[in-house]
Amino acid sequence: MGRGTDTTSGDALRSSNRAVSPVIAVVMMVAVTVILAAVVTAAVFVTGDVETAQQAATRFDNIVASFGALLP
Repeated sequence: MGRGTDTTSGDALRSSNRAVSPVIAVVMMVAVTVILAAVVTAAVFVTGDVETAQQAATRFDNIVASFGALLP
């Protein structure tokens, strides 16, 4: 049994563990992206007042009227 045929040698273990670090890095990046997306979604949908379509239309009309007052 020669040194090159031993599958439990240090060289074989090192070559089989090379992909562990990139796989962990990709999994962590995906996890961070999912968590960040959840935080942004929660911040957008939870904060702020819920306004009806009528309130939004009234607010838009007020904004348009204020710009109209500024124009000659």
